[in-house]
Amino acid sequence: MRVSLLYNTRSGRGQAAPLASILDTALRARGHESVQFDLSVNLQAGQQALEYGEVVCVLGGDGSVHHMLPLLIGSAAALYHVPLGTENLFSRDWQMSRDPQAVVAAVDRSETMQIDVGMAGTRAFALMVSLGPDASVIHRVQQARTGPITHLSYVRPVIEEFLSPSLGPLNLVVDGEVLVEKSTGFCVIANSSQYGGRIDPAARASLTDGKLDVFFAPATSGIDIAASLIRSRMREEITSQGVIYRQGKSIQLEAGELPSQIDGEQFLAHTGSITFTVLPRALKILLA
Repeated sequence: MRVSLLYNTRSGRGQAAPLASILDTALRARGHESVQFDLSVNLQAGQQALEYGEVVCVLGGDGSVHHMLPLLIGSAAALYHVPLGTENLFSRDWQMSRDPQAVVAAVDRSETMQIDVGMAGTRAFALMVSLGPDASVIHRVQQARTGPITHLSYVRPVIEEFLSPSLGPLNLVVDGEVLVEKSTGFCVIANSSQYGGRIDPAARASLTDGKLDVFFAPATSGIDIAASLIRSRMREEITSQGVIYRQGKSIQLEAGELPSQIDGEQFLAHTGSITFTVLPRALKILLA
C-alpha cells in the first residue's frame, strides 16, 4: 500500500520529523511504499501527499487534521491521525496511535470507514465549533503564543477568562425549531463527542449518524461557566436544569460579537451569523 507521511517539522515539539522517519522505515519493512512530505518546506505537500497515498498519515495535532479536511473530503485516500498535539481529540475518538507498530498494523489491515464532516458555512470541521468563553481562551492562547502549546499554556488565559468571560446574547435554530433566543451561555455545535480536558459536553455526538449535536448551557458569569464545565466533566450536564441538547442537520446561529473556535483552532473573532450543515460519509479514515 502507498502511504503518505505528512508532517510539519515544527509540529509536535520537534517530534514529527523523527517519528516520520521511524514510520517510513517500519512501513517499508512490511512491504509498503512510503513517502515523507514536510509542510514546513513545501506548501504543496498536502496536495502531493493526497495524490500519492492510498493512506495519508497526518502527524500532528487536531489542527493539522483540520487544515487537511478540504483536500481529504470526497477523496479516495484514507486519513490516519498520528497524534502529536496537545489534546489529539480526533485520534482519541478512533483509538489511533503514534506507536509505529500500531500504525503499521492498521495499514496492514487496511480497514476503512466513511465518516461525517461538519460545515460551518463553507469551513469544514471534524470535531466541533464552540462560541464564547472557551473559544475566547483559544484566542487568548494564540495571541500569547511564542512557541509550542502545552496544557500549561492555557492556565493564565483560563484564569483571565474566568474573571472576564466572553458572554453575549445568541440565537439558535435547529431544523427550523427555535432553541435559544437572545440568551447568554456556553454553546457547542459538535460532530464528535470528544472535547478538551475530557469535558465532552456533547457526549452523545457521533461521527457516523449524519447529524450535528447542539449543546447550550445558560450562563451569566465565570462561576456559571466553571460549574457547567465541571458538570460536563462529571457527565451530569446534559440532564441539568436549563441545559438544551438537540441533534439536527441544519443549524442557524446568530452570535454577534462572540468569538468562536473550530476544531480547537481560532475561528472568528466576531462570529455573526453562520449556518451549520453536515456532509454525511464525506471523509474516509483508516481504522486503528
